[in-house]
Amino acid sequence: MRCHEAEGLLAPQISESLDAAIQGELALHLDSCAACRAKLQWEYELDRLITTAVNAGTPSPDALLGRIEQKLGSRRPFLLQWRWPAFAGAAAMVMLFALAIPRFTSHDPMHLLCLDAVDDHRSEVLQREPRTWHTGGDISGLVQRTVPGAPVPQNVAGLSLQKARICELLRAPALHLVYGSGVQQVSVFVMLPQDLPSGSIPRPTPPASRLHQENDSGIAVTSFGGKGLAVVVAGSPDLAPDVAGQLALSL
Repeated sequence: MRCHEAEGLLAPQISESLDAAIQGELALHLDSCAACRAKLQWEYELDRLITTAVNAGTPSPDALLGRIEQKLGSRRPFLLQWRWPAFAGAAAMVMLFALAIPRFTSHDPMHLLCLDAVDDHRSEVLQREPRTWHTGGDISGLVQRTVPGAPVPQNVAGLSLQKARICELLRAPALHLVYGSGVQQVSVFVMLPQDLPSGSIPRPTPPASRLHQENDSGIAVTSFGGKGLAVVVAGSPDLAPDVAGQLALSL
C-alpha cells in the first residue's frame, strides 16, 4: 500500500467502516510510515474537535455578540448589529468548505499523480529502499524504452544527472531520473501523456508550460506538460521548483 492509497482510507478508519482485510493492510503501512501516522493523528484530532464543538452547542448570536462587546467596549457597533446573522452564516459556510475541499481534491488525477511521485521520491531516494539503478550510457536505453527521443539533460539548475530507473506513476511507465549535488537530490519523472489518465497533467499554455505545484510533508512537487511529454519533479522546496522551471523551458 502506498501513501496516497492510505490517505484515502484514514477517514473510513476513523469511522470504523473498513473491512478487516483492508484495515490490516492499512495497519501494516502505518507501522512503517511516520507521515501517514501523523496524518491519521491529525484526522483523529479534527474529528475530536468537531465532535466537541457540536456536543457543546453553539452559543446564541446575542450571547456571542455580548462577548465581542466586552472586548470592544460598551458601545455596540451599529454595523455589527445588522450584519451579525449574515456574518455568522458566512463563517459557517467557510468552515464547511474548508473541511470539504481536501475530500474533493483527494481523487483528482493531477493530485494523485503528484502524490505517487512524492511516494517514489521518498521511498527510493530519501529512504534509499533497494532498487536497481542505471548510470552513464545505460540511461539512454531506458529513455528508448519509456519516452523514445526525449531529451535528457546532464545538468539542470546546478544539479547533475546521477542515476535512472524505470518505474510506474498511476500505473503508467515512467523514467525516474535523479539529479543531485552533494547531499541533496531531486527526482524527475518523464512520461508520455497518452499513458496517463485524462486530467493528470496541466495543459500546455504557449509559449511556456503551465506548472501545477503542491507540497506534501515537506516535499515540493511540480508537474507540467509540453512537447509530447509529461514531467513531474519532486524534491526539497528550495530545489524542486527551480529544476521544474528550467525543465519546462527546455523540454
